[in-house]
Parts: sequence; structure tokens; C-alpha cells
Amino acid sequence: MNSKTDVTEHSAATDCSTACELTMTLAAMRTAEAALREEPYERLPALAGTLAMAAHRVELMRERGERLESALKRIERWFGEFPDTGKFWDDDKTRPVTYGACYGSNGERDFMRQIAREALQ
Repeated sequence: MNSKTDVTEHSAATDCSTACELTMTLAAMRTAEAALREEPYERLPALAGTLAMAAHRVELMRERGERLESALKRIERWFGEFPDTGKFWDDDKTRPVTYGACYGSNGERDFMRQIAREALQ
């Protein structure tokens, strides 16, 4: 991997395979759970509860993966992702001050860190 594109493509492939695995696992758990519904729960109550809990955890992992992917895409785009500052270079308010000009590169970095921090929670 010699370029940023290679890293991005590798990361995208890894994320895609993880998402596919989670989707297949979730589908298998839902199928097993549906099969258990056809059988009396008295026979396998512990297994039924375990499958339901596992399916819920896989769903939470899928949602977290989507949240992280969204944040990474936003961070990767970088430009155009910053909020308006509400400040202008001129009195006519026709030339807005960019986030970078207002807060500097450290301000931009801190803003992107906050996006990542929120996605990780």
C-alpha cells in the first residue's frame, strides 16, 4: 500500500466484509429464533433467551458500525464539513469567514476529533 487510495480501499474492503459477516450472523440468529418460536419454549428456554440476546447484540454492533462509517466518511471529506462561523470579512455580510480562518488548523482538528469522539460513544 503506497498511497492513501490503497489504504482507503483496504479499509473499505475490511469494513464491507465485517458488515457482511454481521448481516449474515444476524440473519442466521433470526432464523434460529423463528425456528424456536415454532417449538415449545419449555424445551429450550435458555437457548431462546441466549439467541434473542445475541441477535440484539449483533444489531447494536451493526448500528455502531454504521455510525462509525458515517463519521469516518465525514472526516475523510474534511473540507465542506465544518459549520458556519456566523462571522464575515465585510460589513455587507457577503464573504463568510471559514471555520479554518476563524479557529485555525487546531480548531479544525478539534472539530473532527469531536466527530470521532461522538461516533465512538
